[in-house]
Amino acid sequence: MCIYIWPLLIFLPMFAGAVIFPNLENPASQLYPALTTTFLPHGLVCLVVAAIFATTMSMTVSDINSLAAVFQRNILPLISKKFKEWNQEDKKSLHIARLITITIITIIIGLYQDMFGGVLGMIVGVPNY
Repeated sequence: MCIYIWPLLIFLPMFAGAVIFPNLENPASQLYPALTTTFLPHGLVCLVVAAIFATTMSMTVSDINSLAAVFQRNILPLISKKFKEWNQEDKKSLHIARLITITIITIIIGLYQDMFGGVLGMIVGVPNY
């Protein structure tokens, strides 16, 4: 029974928001903030913002970890047999995975630094889309 109700609960704010706020210029990006600030007390608004940040960080970390795992397990052993041997040892494998993760993060920051206003802007600011 819960399987049938859950999608309704997930999509209800989207459907109700279009009826409650029909004059939004960009409903895709303004609907949830309008619903949150209109119907929730200030403490819960902060909790919603924290939840959005948490899910974004979780998704980003899992994507970077999966990229590092694919690179370490599938690409590096094709480049050199030394990496295939190192994947058998736990400590070396962990160090390689950490190095690959740091490298991927560095490449992403380097490629998108202009969009975020440099590294400092990426850490403390809001991106300029």
